[in-house]
Amino acid sequence: MDTVDRRHGSRIIYPEFQRGFVANFCLAAFGGMLATSLLLLIWFYIAANQADDFMLWPLIAVNCVVLAALVALTAVVALNLSHKVGGPLYRLEKRAGEIAQGELGGEIHLRQNDELQNLAQAINQMSNSLTQRLGDMGSEIENLSKLAGDPRRGAELQKGLLELAAKMRQGLNPQ
Repeated sequence: MDTVDRRHGSRIIYPEFQRGFVANFCLAAFGGMLATSLLLLIWFYIAANQADDFMLWPLIAVNCVVLAALVALTAVVALNLSHKVGGPLYRLEKRAGEIAQGELGGEIHLRQNDELQNLAQAINQMSNSLTQRLGDMGSEIENLSKLAGDPRRGAELQKGLLELAAKMRQGLNPQ
């Protein structure tokens, strides 16, 4: 099972995460830019009172244009950052849901420059380990079912079932 989501052309992969991330990032950046702009305007006003008044309005206009350009640039940067984190989060959440539903046969494939590579590898390793342990238990059950057909081996069957039940109670822990 391939869990690669084929939305590579879209910049919005995980809307719930990305909307909040972009909004908060832009709000924080805009707040910093607005505070800087206000300080500059105060400084411009003080300087204009000491010099010519005609310089104040062009400086305010330039400041507003620069502020608007920085807000737009911040939104683009935030969207790209959220895409680098949102895409992997979306794939990780999707794969964790599949594992919860018992679909252990897939893997998460992230692009090489995506964030959260270590987490994806850990989830893949967990899925492979669960598949292996469940396969081993299935083999044990098959062997025990062969013993069930021979009435002379009842004690051996009972011992094997108790060992298998103990392994299952330990949460598939091999120790």
